[in-house]
Amino acid sequence: MISHRFDFYVNEHFKTRKWALAFIRIRRKIGESGTNQMEIVNYHFKPLPIPQIQMPLKVSGFKWIFIHFIDQNVIAFLHRFCQLFASYPINLTINTYVQ
Repeated sequence: MISHRFDFYVNEHFKTRKWALAFIRIRRKIGESGTNQMEIVNYHFKPLPIPQIQMPLKVSGFKWIFIHFIDQNVIAFLHRFCQLFASYPINLTINTYVQ
């Protein structure tokens, strides 16, 4: 019984809460040309493909975005989430390297 009540309260808490992601690092995946990966970093590094859909409504923004690689997919990603940039202070770092 206590477990069911606790689960209910946890679920209700997360339904009403908004989240700001700590860090997003965009880079080219090492070792596979043509396949781009995006790292979403909070407390753990977890490589993910660049999302092709809108961010969930519960995500309110990012604290930092590090961009190490830019192509059309990255530009489309930033365009899809431009409303988050206006509603939450953000630090943007763009590093470019000549190979």
